[in-house]
Amino acid sequence: MLLALRLWALGALASGLAPPQVSPATPLRRGFEVVATFDTSTLAGATRAPLALQVLDPRRFPTPSKAKRACRRAEVALNGRTARCGDDVNVGDVLELRARTCVESYLQARFRSAKAPFELKVAYEDDYLAVVVKPSGRPTHSEGQGRMNLRSAVPFALRPPAKVDDGDRALSRPQPVHRLDKATSGLVLCAKTKNAAVECSRMFAERRVKKRYAAVLLGAPESPRGVVDADIPVSVNGVTTPRSARTVYAVERVVPSLKAESLTLIHFAPRTGRTHQLRRHAADVLRCPIVGDALYDGGGAAAMQFRRRGLFLCARYLELDHPCVPGERLRVEIPLPAKFDDLLARESDRFERLA
Repeated sequence: MLLALRLWALGALASGLAPPQVSPATPLRRGFEVVATFDTSTLAGATRAPLALQVLDPRRFPTPSKAKRACRRAEVALNGRTARCGDDVNVGDVLELRARTCVESYLQARFRSAKAPFELKVAYEDDYLAVVVKPSGRPTHSEGQGRMNLRSAVPFALRPPAKVDDGDRALSRPQPVHRLDKATSGLVLCAKTKNAAVECSRMFAERRVKKRYAAVLLGAPESPRGVVDADIPVSVNGVTTPRSARTVYAVERVVPSLKAESLTLIHFAPRTGRTHQLRRHAADVLRCPIVGDALYDGGGAAAMQFRRRGLFLCARYLELDHPCVPGERLRVEIPLPAKFDDLLARESDRFERLA
Protein backbone atom coordinates (compact mmCIF):
# COMPACT_ATOMS: atom_id res chain seq x y z
CA MET A 1 0.00 0.00 0.00
CA LEU A 2 2.78 2.43 0.91
CA LEU A 3 4.60 1.65 -2.33
CA ALA A 4 1.43 2.31 -4.32
CA LEU A 5 0.97 5.71 -2.69
CA ARG A 6 4.56 6.67 -3.49
CA LEU A 7 4.17 5.62 -7.11
CA TRP A 8 0.92 7.64 -7.35
CA ALA A 9 2.63 10.73 -5.95
CA LEU A 10 5.51 10.39 -8.42
CA GLY A 11 3.06 9.95 -11.26
CA ALA A 12 1.08 13.00 -10.23
CA LEU A 13 4.20 15.16 -10.18
CA ALA A 14 5.31 13.81 -13.52
CA SER A 15 1.94 14.58 -15.09
CA GLY A 16 2.18 18.21 -13.97
CA LEU A 17 -0.57 18.19 -11.33
CA ALA A 18 -0.39 21.23 -9.07
CA PRO A 19 0.46 20.62 -5.40
CA PRO A 20 -2.39 21.00 -2.91
CA GLN A 21 -3.29 24.61 -2.17
CA VAL A 22 -2.48 26.03 1.25
CA SER A 23 -5.40 27.89 2.80
CA PRO A 24 -4.78 31.66 2.82
CA ALA A 25 -4.27 33.55 6.04
CA THR A 26 -7.23 35.15 7.73
CA PRO A 27 -8.03 38.63 6.34
CA LEU A 28 -7.38 41.55 8.65
CA ARG A 29 -10.23 42.46 10.96
CA ARG A 30 -12.02 45.78 10.59
CA GLY A 31 -11.30 48.54 13.04
CA PHE A 32 -7.50 48.42 12.98
CA GLU A 33 -4.86 50.82 11.67
CA VAL A 34 -1.09 50.53 11.14
CA VAL A 35 0.94 51.96 14.02
CA ALA A 36 4.36 50.53 13.07
CA THR A 37 6.07 48.94 10.04
CA PHE A 38 9.17 46.86 10.73
CA ASP A 39 12.34 46.52 8.64
CA THR A 40 12.65 42.78 8.10
CA SER A 41 15.98 43.09 6.27
CA THR A 42 17.75 42.81 9.62
CA LEU A 43 16.42 39.30 10.25
CA ALA A 44 18.86 36.42 9.91
CA GLY A 45 16.37 34.34 7.93
CA ALA A 46 12.97 32.74 8.32
CA THR A 47 11.79 33.66 11.83
CA ARG A 48 8.54 32.86 13.57
CA ALA A 49 6.30 35.92 13.91
CA PRO A 50 6.45 36.27 17.76
CA LEU A 51 10.25 35.99 17.77
CA ALA A 52 10.49 38.47 14.89
CA LEU A 53 8.48 40.97 16.93
CA GLN A 54 10.84 40.58 19.87
CA VAL A 55 13.91 41.06 17.66
CA LEU A 56 12.54 44.04 15.73
CA ASP A 57 10.81 45.86 18.62
CA PRO A 58 12.13 44.69 22.01
CA ARG A 59 10.65 47.73 23.76
CA ARG A 60 7.07 46.81 22.87
CA PHE A 61 7.62 43.06 23.08
CA PRO A 62 10.10 42.31 25.88
CA THR A 63 8.71 38.81 26.45
CA PRO A 64 7.45 35.99 24.21
CA SER A 65 4.03 36.09 25.86
CA LYS A 66 3.43 39.70 24.81
CA ALA A 67 4.44 38.97 21.23
CA LYS A 68 2.20 35.91 21.05
CA ARG A 69 -0.68 37.86 22.60
CA ALA A 70 -0.41 40.49 19.85
CA CYS A 71 -0.66 37.75 17.21
CA ARG A 72 -3.64 36.13 18.88
CA ARG A 73 -5.42 39.50 19.03
CA ALA A 74 -4.99 39.96 15.27
CA GLU A 75 -2.78 43.01 15.86
CA VAL A 76 0.08 41.77 13.62
CA ALA A 77 -0.08 41.77 9.82
CA LEU A 78 2.27 39.84 7.52
CA ASN A 79 2.15 40.83 3.86
CA GLY A 80 -1.34 42.28 4.27
CA ARG A 81 -2.80 39.32 6.14
CA THR A 82 -3.29 38.58 9.80
CA ALA A 83 -0.15 36.93 11.14
CA ARG A 84 -0.40 33.82 13.25
CA CYS A 85 2.05 32.61 15.86
CA GLY A 86 3.25 29.82 13.58
CA ASP A 87 3.88 32.00 10.52
CA ASP A 88 7.46 32.55 9.33
CA VAL A 89 8.71 36.06 8.58
CA ASN A 90 11.33 36.17 5.82
CA VAL A 91 13.70 38.91 4.77
CA GLY A 92 11.78 41.39 2.63
CA ASP A 93 8.34 40.54 4.06
CA VAL A 94 6.08 43.40 5.14
CA LEU A 95 5.48 43.05 8.89
CA GLU A 96 3.12 45.59 10.46
CA LEU A 97 1.76 46.23 13.92
CA ARG A 98 -1.86 47.29 13.92
CA ALA A 99 -3.87 48.73 16.79
CA ARG A 100 -7.58 48.86 17.33
CA THR A 101 -8.78 52.28 16.29
CA CYS A 102 -11.84 54.23 15.28
CA VAL A 103 -14.65 52.31 13.58
CA GLU A 104 -18.09 53.58 12.71
CA SER A 105 -19.39 52.52 16.09
CA TYR A 106 -18.71 50.12 18.92
CA LEU A 107 -21.53 47.98 17.58
CA GLN A 108 -19.66 45.23 15.81
CA ALA A 109 -21.34 42.78 13.48
CA ARG A 110 -23.00 40.82 16.26
CA PHE A 111 -24.47 44.00 17.74
CA ARG A 112 -25.65 45.81 14.60
CA SER A 113 -29.14 44.29 14.55
CA ALA A 114 -29.63 44.79 18.27
CA LYS A 115 -31.23 47.76 19.98
CA ALA A 116 -29.92 49.60 22.99
CA PRO A 117 -31.34 48.09 26.19
CA PHE A 118 -32.14 51.63 27.39
CA GLU A 119 -31.06 55.19 26.62
CA LEU A 120 -28.10 56.78 28.38
CA LYS A 121 -27.17 60.43 28.80
CA VAL A 122 -23.50 61.30 28.31
CA ALA A 123 -22.18 63.99 30.66
CA TYR A 124 -18.60 64.01 29.29
CA GLU A 125 -16.67 62.18 26.58
CA ASP A 126 -13.23 62.22 24.94
CA ASP A 127 -11.02 59.67 23.19
CA TYR A 128 -9.94 57.98 26.42
CA LEU A 129 -12.93 57.94 28.74
CA ALA A 130 -16.51 59.04 29.21
CA VAL A 131 -18.86 59.84 32.08
CA VAL A 132 -22.43 58.61 31.66
CA VAL A 133 -25.55 59.10 33.77
CA LYS A 134 -26.86 55.78 35.08
CA PRO A 135 -30.63 55.72 35.62
CA SER A 136 -32.08 54.44 38.86
CA GLY A 137 -33.17 50.82 38.79
CA ARG A 138 -30.44 49.64 36.39
CA PRO A 139 -27.43 47.68 37.71
CA THR A 140 -23.93 48.66 36.64
CA HIS A 141 -23.06 45.09 35.68
CA SER A 142 -25.19 42.09 34.84
CA GLU A 143 -27.06 40.69 37.83
CA GLY A 144 -28.96 37.93 36.07
CA GLN A 145 -30.98 40.45 34.06
CA GLY A 146 -29.48 39.82 30.63
CA ARG A 147 -28.65 43.05 28.79
CA MET A 148 -30.58 45.40 31.08
CA ASN A 149 -27.46 46.81 32.71
CA LEU A 150 -25.16 49.77 32.24
CA ARG A 151 -22.28 47.76 30.78
CA SER A 152 -24.50 46.53 27.93
CA ALA A 153 -25.96 49.98 27.23
CA VAL A 154 -22.70 51.97 27.17
CA PRO A 155 -21.50 50.86 23.66
CA PHE A 156 -24.70 52.26 22.13
CA ALA A 157 -24.19 55.70 23.69
CA LEU A 158 -20.47 56.38 23.12
CA ARG A 159 -18.27 56.90 20.08
CA PRO A 160 -14.99 54.99 19.66
CA PRO A 161 -11.69 56.81 20.16
CA ALA A 162 -10.50 58.69 17.09
CA LYS A 163 -6.89 58.06 18.08
CA VAL A 164 -4.91 55.86 20.46
CA ASP A 165 -1.57 56.86 21.97
CA ASP A 166 1.54 54.80 21.32
CA GLY A 167 1.73 52.02 23.88
CA ASP A 168 -2.03 52.08 24.50
CA ARG A 169 -4.87 50.22 22.80
CA ALA A 170 -8.57 50.81 22.40
CA LEU A 171 -10.90 48.45 24.22
CA SER A 172 -13.32 46.46 22.09
CA ARG A 173 -16.10 48.10 24.10
CA PRO A 174 -16.05 50.78 26.82
CA GLN A 175 -16.04 49.51 30.39
CA PRO A 176 -17.34 51.05 33.66
CA VAL A 177 -14.40 51.36 36.07
CA HIS A 178 -16.52 51.60 39.23
CA ARG A 179 -20.10 50.90 40.19
CA LEU A 180 -23.22 52.40 41.71
CA ASP A 181 -25.95 50.52 43.54
CA LYS A 182 -28.80 49.43 41.32
CA ALA A 183 -31.20 51.87 43.01
CA THR A 184 -28.75 54.82 42.85
CA SER A 185 -28.65 57.12 39.83
CA GLY A 186 -25.86 59.39 38.66
CA LEU A 187 -22.37 59.60 37.20
CA VAL A 188 -20.34 56.54 36.25
CA LEU A 189 -16.85 56.74 34.75
CA CYS A 190 -16.19 54.49 31.74
CA ALA A 191 -12.82 53.76 30.10
CA LYS A 192 -12.29 53.47 26.35
CA THR A 193 -8.62 52.46 26.33
CA LYS A 194 -6.55 49.96 28.27
CA ASN A 195 -4.36 52.58 29.95
CA ALA A 196 -7.39 54.65 30.98
CA ALA A 197 -9.04 51.59 32.52
CA VAL A 198 -5.94 50.63 34.52
CA GLU A 199 -5.20 54.16 35.75
CA CYS A 200 -8.83 54.99 36.64
CA SER A 201 -9.17 51.76 38.61
CA ARG A 202 -5.98 52.63 40.48
CA MET A 203 -7.25 56.13 41.31
CA PHE A 204 -10.48 54.75 42.74
CA ALA A 205 -8.56 52.17 44.78
CA GLU A 206 -6.27 54.89 46.14
CA ARG A 207 -9.24 57.21 46.85
CA ARG A 208 -7.96 59.94 44.56
CA VAL A 209 -11.38 60.52 42.98
CA LYS A 210 -13.67 63.12 44.58
CA LYS A 211 -17.37 62.25 44.59
CA ARG A 212 -20.44 64.09 45.79
CA TYR A 213 -23.96 62.77 46.11
CA ALA A 214 -27.33 64.45 46.61
CA ALA A 215 -30.10 62.80 48.62
CA VAL A 216 -33.46 63.52 50.20
CA LEU A 217 -33.82 62.35 53.81
CA LEU A 218 -36.85 61.52 55.91
CA GLY A 219 -36.52 64.04 58.74
CA ALA A 220 -33.71 66.47 59.48
CA PRO A 221 -30.26 65.78 61.03
CA GLU A 222 -29.48 67.46 64.34
CA SER A 223 -26.52 69.32 62.82
CA PRO A 224 -26.69 71.03 59.40
CA ARG A 225 -23.17 69.84 58.55
CA GLY A 226 -20.65 67.42 59.95
CA VAL A 227 -18.63 64.23 59.52
CA VAL A 228 -19.85 60.70 60.14
CA ASP A 229 -17.18 58.22 61.28
CA ALA A 230 -18.89 54.88 61.80
CA ASP A 231 -17.76 51.38 60.95
CA ILE A 232 -19.73 49.38 58.42
CA PRO A 233 -19.81 45.56 58.46
CA VAL A 234 -18.25 44.08 55.33
CA SER A 235 -18.56 40.42 54.37
CA VAL A 236 -15.46 38.80 52.83
CA ASN A 237 -15.54 35.07 52.03
CA GLY A 238 -18.48 34.61 54.36
CA VAL A 239 -16.78 36.37 57.28
CA THR A 240 -18.25 39.71 58.37
CA THR A 241 -15.86 42.26 59.84
CA PRO A 242 -16.32 45.97 60.64
CA ARG A 243 -14.49 48.37 58.32
CA SER A 244 -13.94 52.08 58.89
CA ALA A 245 -16.16 54.42 56.86
CA ARG A 246 -16.16 58.21 56.70
CA THR A 247 -18.75 60.56 55.18
CA VAL A 248 -18.85 64.37 55.10
CA TYR A 249 -22.32 65.90 54.78
CA ALA A 250 -23.95 69.31 54.44
CA VAL A 251 -27.66 70.17 54.52
CA GLU A 252 -28.89 72.40 51.69
CA ARG A 253 -32.50 72.91 52.77
CA VAL A 254 -35.26 71.45 54.92
CA VAL A 255 -38.94 71.56 53.91
CA PRO A 256 -42.00 70.63 56.02
CA SER A 257 -44.07 67.59 55.07
CA LEU A 258 -47.42 66.15 56.15
CA LYS A 259 -46.33 62.57 55.50
CA ALA A 260 -43.10 63.01 57.44
CA GLU A 261 -42.29 65.83 59.82
CA SER A 262 -39.80 67.19 57.33
CA LEU A 263 -37.73 66.31 54.27
CA THR A 264 -34.08 67.33 53.89
CA LEU A 265 -32.06 67.90 50.75
CA ILE A 266 -28.51 66.95 51.70
CA HIS A 267 -25.11 66.55 50.02
CA PHE A 268 -22.75 63.68 50.87
CA ALA A 269 -19.01 63.49 50.15
CA PRO A 270 -17.82 59.95 50.96
CA ARG A 271 -14.19 59.61 51.92
CA THR A 272 -14.32 55.81 51.76
CA GLY A 273 -16.22 53.48 49.44
CA ARG A 274 -18.01 50.84 51.49
CA THR A 275 -21.09 49.06 50.18
CA HIS A 276 -24.26 51.04 51.05
CA GLN A 277 -22.09 53.47 53.03
CA LEU A 278 -24.26 56.57 52.51
CA ARG A 279 -27.50 54.69 53.01
CA ARG A 280 -26.33 53.14 56.28
CA HIS A 281 -24.79 56.31 57.65
CA ALA A 282 -27.99 58.23 56.92
CA ALA A 283 -30.24 55.64 58.56
CA ASP A 284 -28.07 54.39 61.42
CA VAL A 285 -26.09 57.49 62.44
CA LEU A 286 -28.08 60.51 61.30
CA ARG A 287 -31.35 58.71 62.09
CA CYS A 288 -32.77 60.08 58.84
CA PRO A 289 -33.02 57.34 56.19
CA ILE A 290 -32.93 58.25 52.52
CA VAL A 291 -36.36 58.55 50.92
CA GLY A 292 -37.28 55.38 49.05
CA ASP A 293 -34.64 53.19 50.72
CA ALA A 294 -36.52 49.93 51.23
CA LEU A 295 -33.48 48.31 52.92
CA TYR A 296 -32.81 50.86 55.66
CA ASP A 297 -35.86 53.13 56.04
CA GLY A 298 -37.34 50.97 58.81
CA GLY A 299 -40.63 50.31 57.03
CA GLY A 300 -42.59 52.96 58.94
CA ALA A 301 -45.82 54.52 57.68
CA ALA A 302 -44.08 57.67 56.41
CA ALA A 303 -41.33 55.69 54.68
CA MET A 304 -43.78 53.38 52.93
CA GLN A 305 -45.63 56.30 51.31
CA PHE A 306 -42.50 57.43 49.43
CA ARG A 307 -41.14 54.08 48.26
CA ARG A 308 -42.97 53.90 44.93
CA ARG A 309 -40.82 56.69 43.43
CA GLY A 310 -37.55 54.87 44.00
CA LEU A 311 -34.41 55.79 45.92
CA PHE A 312 -33.64 59.52 46.20
CA LEU A 313 -29.86 59.21 45.97
CA CYS A 314 -27.85 60.57 43.03
CA ALA A 315 -24.10 60.74 42.28
CA ARG A 316 -23.90 64.33 41.01
CA TYR A 317 -20.19 65.19 40.90
CA LEU A 318 -16.89 63.55 39.91
CA GLU A 319 -13.43 65.12 40.03
CA LEU A 320 -10.14 63.44 39.13
CA ASP A 321 -6.86 63.90 37.29
CA HIS A 322 -7.25 62.90 33.67
CA PRO A 323 -5.53 59.49 33.38
CA CYS A 324 -4.19 60.08 29.85
CA VAL A 325 -3.74 63.88 29.60
CA PRO A 326 -1.03 65.10 32.02
CA GLY A 327 -1.94 68.22 33.96
CA GLU A 328 -5.64 68.14 33.11
CA ARG A 329 -8.14 68.05 35.97
CA LEU A 330 -11.51 66.59 35.04
CA ARG A 331 -14.64 67.93 36.77
CA VAL A 332 -18.10 66.69 35.82
CA GLU A 333 -21.36 67.75 37.47
CA ILE A 334 -25.01 67.18 36.57
CA PRO A 335 -28.12 69.07 37.74
CA LEU A 336 -30.24 67.83 40.60
CA PRO A 337 -32.68 65.20 39.25
CA ALA A 338 -36.11 66.63 38.49
CA LYS A 339 -37.84 64.19 40.83
CA PHE A 340 -35.91 65.66 43.79
CA ASP A 341 -37.22 69.18 43.19
CA ASP A 342 -40.70 67.87 42.38
CA LEU A 343 -40.95 65.95 45.65
CA LEU A 344 -39.71 68.83 47.81
CA ALA A 345 -41.94 71.38 46.08
CA ARG A 346 -45.02 69.16 46.26
CA GLU A 347 -44.59 68.33 49.95
CA SER A 348 -43.93 71.98 50.82
CA ASP A 349 -46.99 73.22 48.90
CA ARG A 350 -49.23 70.56 50.42
CA PHE A 351 -48.07 71.45 53.91
CA GLU A 352 -48.78 75.16 53.35
CA ARG A 353 -52.26 74.45 51.97
CA LEU A 354 -53.42 71.88 54.51
CA ALA A 355 -51.51 72.58 57.70
